[in-house]
Amino acid sequence: MVFRNPEFWRFFIKEASNSSMALLKFFCIVHVTRTYVLDIPGASMLPTFNITGNNLALIDRISPRFSNVAVGDVVVVCSPENPRKVITKRLVGVENDRVTYLVDPKHNDESNTVVVCLNSLMGN
Repeated sequence: MVFRNPEFWRFFIKEASNSSMALLKFFCIVHVTRTYVLDIPGASMLPTFNITGNNLALIDRISPRFSNVAVGDVVVVCSPENPRKVITKRLVGVENDRVTYLVDPKHNDESNTVVVCLNSLMGN
């Protein structure tokens, strides 16, 4: 009988573990690619990213938890208009900074100044 042969079981277990490891590696690569690699389209991030739209960025999700973000950093956030969409923005101010911006730059020179506070960043 083949099932009583220990060599058969060693071979079977070895093949099963090799196949399982290959499948696990595949799903890990898919997870990392979908979660931490982002295509950045458009020209809004010039000169950091190309205008051609062939930009891939590896996302760091650990630094923001330790407050290692600064003015000029590019951040990835969920869109407030469509939470399923991910957008990239460059930070122009951090907590307690005064930021002046043009209200409607195409039609007039009216500006507004705000102080960045943590509550406005957290959506509260």
